[in-house]
Amino acid sequence: MTTKLLGAAFCAVALTISSTAFAGAAVKDLTKDLNLTARAKVFTEMGTEKGKDAEIKSTNTNITLKFDKEAGVLLNVFGELSGDIDINGTSDTISTRFGYIGIKNDKLGALSIGKTMSIMDVYVDKADVFQNSGNQGVQKTPFKLTNSWKYEKTIGDFGFGAQGQIEDDAKDETFDLVQYGVTYKGIGAVVAIDQSEDINYYGVGAKEDIGKFMAAGSFTIKDAAVDVRGYELAVGYMVTPVVQVIGGWQDTDATADDGNITAGAYYTIGKAQLFAEGDYDLDSEESVARIGLDIKF
Repeated sequence: MTTKLLGAAFCAVALTISSTAFAGAAVKDLTKDLNLTARAKVFTEMGTEKGKDAEIKSTNTNITLKFDKEAGVLLNVFGELSGDIDINGTSDTISTRFGYIGIKNDKLGALSIGKTMSIMDVYVDKADVFQNSGNQGVQKTPFKLTNSWKYEKTIGDFGFGAQGQIEDDAKDETFDLVQYGVTYKGIGAVVAIDQSEDINYYGVGAKEDIGKFMAAGSFTIKDAAVDVRGYELAVGYMVTPVVQVIGGWQDTDATADDGNITAGAYYTIGKAQLFAEGDYDLDSEESVARIGLDIKF
């Protein structure tokens, strides 16, 4: 109990420092340091599975507001507030994506607290290169971590990250989930310990662009009552400066899982991308195709 209180106190102190620094910076005009972006994605999904009708979906649509401002000679304050908007008929949802505030220094690194993105997604999940397909083999921690703290530091081509989640649950652990990761250029590795669920995650991933070619992959392990290993590979080729084709394979060693094959073609016009992609399930021999448009503002 004492250690959990100390962990919570640590985050509270960090938040106080961040808020104080931000308040001092706010004396100046903050609006010029704000960055507002948006993303809208709409696609038609259809499949060969019996009883599955074609439908139009809008997912991964989001609005993001970020700020990054000097709060002194050696200190910057930064943060993000963003929302996800999924408009899919009866399952329409509007929810928070990320919401955090932090402080950073070139020598000491960056510390943020709030609802943050999992470092395992960035460091390991390298084969997540499709619009809305693939990525069915990776074993990882949740993409969004609420009630979390996150520290990252880069030295040249090397990077280090640590992240923890503090929740009020029955197990009363200091950090309910904690993960540590390292990166070097396009290669990353993460070890995660989820004490609430008694699950450990281990993963390595890599992505490299060589001329017109792209290659990415990951190997992950979910260490639970029944262990699961996940494998993902993806390769891409730039046919022209605006046209790319990508193929991928995902699999796990779980019972009755023979994996999936994914393929896609992409045409980029400025900040818009037309895409056509699909998954083929090697178990059921069923396929799902998606054709749509992704626009970034």
